[in-house]
Parts: sequence; structure tokens; C-alpha cells
Amino acid sequence: MHWLITAGALLQLLSLTPDKAFVTREFNRSSTVVISPWRHPPPSIRSWRVGRAISVTSIAGLERTLAGGVPPGVHFVVFDIERWPLTPAGEQTHPVQAVRKAAQLAHDHGLLLIAAPATDLIWGLEPADARREGQFAAFVRSGLARRIARVADWYVIQAERAEGAPSRYRAYVQAISRQVHAARPDTVVLGEVETNHAGHAVPVSLLFRDIESTRHAVQGEWLGIPQQGVYCGDCGKPHPEVAVALLRRISRVRSQPPLSASAGSAPIQSPLIWLFAGSGISHLAEAPGGKTLLHSALNQPDTWVIGKSPDMPPLATRLGGAANLKSFRRAVESPVPAIVLDVENWPMTPPAEKKHPVATYAKAARIAAAHHKMLIATPAVDLVRAVDPSSRGPLYRRFRRFLELRLAARIAPYANVYEIQVQGIENDPRRYLSLVRAIARQVRSSHPQARILAGLSTGPSGKTTNAGTLYQDVEETRGIVSGYWLNIPGHSQWCPRCTTPQPEIAVRLLRMLLRPGP
Repeated sequence: MHWLITAGALLQLLSLTPDKAFVTREFNRSSTVVISPWRHPPPSIRSWRVGRAISVTSIAGLERTLAGGVPPGVHFVVFDIERWPLTPAGEQTHPVQAVRKAAQLAHDHGLLLIAAPATDLIWGLEPADARREGQFAAFVRSGLARRIARVADWYVIQAERAEGAPSRYRAYVQAISRQVHAARPDTVVLGEVETNHAGHAVPVSLLFRDIESTRHAVQGEWLGIPQQGVYCGDCGKPHPEVAVALLRRISRVRSQPPLSASAGSAPIQSPLIWLFAGSGISHLAEAPGGKTLLHSALNQPDTWVIGKSPDMPPLATRLGGAANLKSFRRAVESPVPAIVLDVENWPMTPPAEKKHPVATYAKAARIAAAHHKMLIATPAVDLVRAVDPSSRGPLYRRFRRFLELRLAARIAPYANVYEIQVQGIENDPRRYLSLVRAIARQVRSSHPQARILAGLSTGPSGKTTNAGTLYQDVEETRGIVSGYWLNIPGHSQWCPRCTTPQPEIAVRLLRMLLRPGP
């Protein structure tokens, strides 16, 4: 679950001394984005592994902010345009053009744009319809969200004014989410809730119902703890205690392991998933600093391990693995919640299965369902050689053919989790981002609820790489995918061109991304 929160709101939560450890645990993760007006974060959150954002309310404000250079560690711009004095009238009446220009400015500086258009913009666009239908219904009917989504990277649904009526909140968030994903399936969509309106605290029970009723329509929430000021003239005093109570309730409900044998096709709730082969875990344990990671940051249910390893973290989730339907049938008999089916153009997958990968995954899905297991699909891009023998040329050209054949879109409906095998292009972060985004778009177009992972490797097919490049790949794509398969290959039948395993690269990468616990 993604959280978007201002640094001011976060500091208010951390000031509640009895709840400080809980708040730290809930927000100190890579799925959190913190909006900060300061060039450097406050000391209390400076070492956190969160994403950082700047927030502006106008094009001029964005230009002024970027004129001084992008603050260190910032990867997002929140463009909060509303029917208020902080947004120029021309941008209020032409919001699509304003978001497009903001996105261009953000992208020119290597940033992603989070569009947060307020529902009240409809009063400046279609006032008669807003009066007749109500602003929420008029905003939905206008299709404005669909047009804005085409030019934004993330989208915030400003539904907080409906949060006191959960049925209206749910209907509005679901309608806008459908528009956004229809326009751009790979967009991360957030809802928005606030702890107080007009000087009064909102009951925790209402906020909880709002979030739970829309959890499958959005990927997270903008959690507001407003107070009287230029951004909110009638907010009164802040109520951080409401936010803490809400977080505790959500945490209790969602504290189940991310994979369970009875989960069916329910989406997996996870801040950031790390998938390893059992051999990769063993290699990691042998590297300096590796065991520390396995005993701290990686000791969680969101660490998934294919097969067995004596060094597997106690809380990690063990998965089965297969490269063909025969071994898949054996794997579903084992006491694991999910099976990884790795179909590639290699000797481990029979010719008929790799020539018809969609049919192969369809059969696997039926087998998995019969055994109440989940299917994790990891189709390799080199399948295009089996599907279309005329496919030749460099790896990037094969990726293009993979997209043309729409293999991801055709396989995704059969999978609970889809892993994008893009590690072969990881040394070119721009292409890595482009391909992850394109394949994720196909996956979500046919299976919006599927979790998506991307591949990384410490030695892709024997090539050299480094932790800095892998870190850049993750930073570019972690808003698109839910986690990563971190391969630590050595020479074997699975990778005949690979040489000596290099787990030290994985350790360096994970240290950059994860902060080990005590």
C-alpha cells in the first residue's frame, strides 16, 4: 500500500511519543512518498527509505522550484490544482493543458508527476452541470480524469470531501479509478482521506470504511492531517490522533501474510516484494553483510523464496518453482501457497509449451486453481524465438516483438503475479523503465488486480553490472511494480553463460534500498 503524506503531517504523528515506533514502522518503507517543502528532510526522517516529493499549485510555482535545481533525493512532483487562489484561473479552466506542461517540466528534470486535480475544478468548467448533478457526478461525467491521466504518471483522487458518506466516496473513487486506468493502465492511483473538516475530527470508522471499500480500486492513499492555514481556511486544529487510530486499524486488518493457500485470486498486499531463488539466498548468506540483511530487513513475509535454503529467513514465504507443466504438477503437491512457472526458450521447457506459452499458462492456472494455489508467471522475452522463429536481432528488438505479440496481455489473466523478465536490459536504465512501463501496461489492461514484479540480476547472462545501476532501475520503476526478482546467478543449466555468483552486488543494492532493523 502506497502512502502519500506531507512531512508536516508526518512530524505531527511522530510527536505523539507513545506511537512513534508504530508510525515509524508503518511509514519508513519505500512505498511511502513524503512531500517536503524543505530542501533537506528534517533530521527525524532524514535516514528513512521513503520516496520524496515536492508539491506545487501552479506552473509558475513549479518553474520557480525547479529553477534552483532538483532537491537531493526528490523523485516526484505533486501538482495540486484546485479552485482556489493558489492556482491561476487559466490553469483552473484548462487543467489538462496545465498538467501536460507540468509533466513536461517534471520529466525534463527526471521527475515523475503526481497529478492531484480537485473535484471542485468542475465548477469553473461546467458550473450548470455541477449545480444540477452535484460536483462529483459532474466531474465523473466530464471525463476530465481520463484526459489528465494520459499525461500524468500517478493520479490522486481528491475524494476527501465525500469521506463522510462512504457509499458516495466508494462510488466516486471507483468511477475515477476506472477512467484513469482505461486511459493509462500502468498509472498508480491513490485515494485521499483527511482527519478533519471544518474544525471537526472525522470518525475513524468512516475513514476506515472509505479505505477498505476502495482498496482494490486504488494502490494507496494521500493521508491528510490539515490545520488552519493558507491551504485550508476552515480546518481548525489538526487531529493526528485520528490518523494513528486509523493506521492501527488498517494494520490489524491487513496483517495477514501476503500469500496464503486459501487466498484464491485476491491481490497480494505488500509494500515491496523481494523474490529470490533458494540458491540466491544461500549466496547472499555467504557475502559480507548478507546474513545481517537476512536476519533483519529481509526477514519478513514479503521476502519470497523459490525452493529451499538453509539460510532462508524464518518469516520469509517459501514458493514452489517449475519450468514446465510436468514439474508444475509436482510442485502444486508441496505445502506452498504459490508456484513460479518460469517458461523460457531453453531446454527445461518442452518445445510445444514454449511455442504456445499462453496455452501453457492457461493450463497451469487450471492446475493451480484445482489445488488452491496461486500462479506466478515469469515468461521470458526469448519466447518470441519459439513463438515466431523469424524473430531475430538484438535483445531490445526481441522485447519490441514481445510487445507486438501482446504476450504479457494474453498471459496475465491466468496469473496472480506477473514477473517481467527485463534483467537483460538492466544496464540501460532508460530502456529498463520504458520496457517495464510498456509491459506493465499490457498486464494491467487484461488483469488490473495482478501484482507485477520486475527482474534484476547481479550478472545477467554473464554480463557485468553494479549496484548503482540496479539502484537506478529500482528508483525509476518502483512506482510501477510491486517488487523485484533479484537473481544472483552462477554457472548452471539455468544460466550456462553465467560465471561466478556475485552476491556482494545484491548486498550493496539492498543496503541502499533497505534499512536493516535492530
